[in-house]
Amino acid sequence: MYSISQKIKWATIRIFYYINVAMMTLTGGLFIYVVAPYTSYMFFNDLAFWKYLKYYPGLIRQLYRIIAFWLFDPKYRGMYAQPLTSPPSSGPDRNKIKLSAEWQKEENDCGNCINCCIKIKCPLIDHDRNLCLSYNTVYWRYFSCGCYPVSQQQIDYYDCPKWEIEEKRLDINRVFLKLG
Repeated sequence: MYSISQKIKWATIRIFYYINVAMMTLTGGLFIYVVAPYTSYMFFNDLAFWKYLKYYPGLIRQLYRIIAFWLFDPKYRGMYAQPLTSPPSSGPDRNKIKLSAEWQKEENDCGNCINCCIKIKCPLIDHDRNLCLSYNTVYWRYFSCGCYPVSQQQIDYYDCPKWEIEEKRLDINRVFLKLG
């Protein structure tokens, strides 16, 4: 389906990011300033890091908050197993997820709902406009945000009113798996 070179590229981007996260963790967050242009590009699609320095302390706090979620919240920890070679995403897998019947907004619009961002206290939310400052960036597409949601567990955890599991498609997939 995807070429080996694509998978290597996707894995390399994720591994390099994880190495940077490890370095930030080990340096108390100071490494974020050493790699400021990289951080700026990952989260804002812009190498002009000086425009985004005000967000770096929040990103450092968020790093330790996410580590705490992973260590102490088994519900959170169980939701994010993303393969290194998975393609970047700008939306959920529509073979598994569908819009809720009650959802009144467009598919690419979360309306005023920012439940997922509020739950993890994301520092990249513009609360005045309910917008993500990192929307569709490298980080957003390669990690949790772009592929959200991937399961009913995520939908429930974040109390998401927009998405629900596509039961019919899941049942058909199970039938084909049993036949194959």
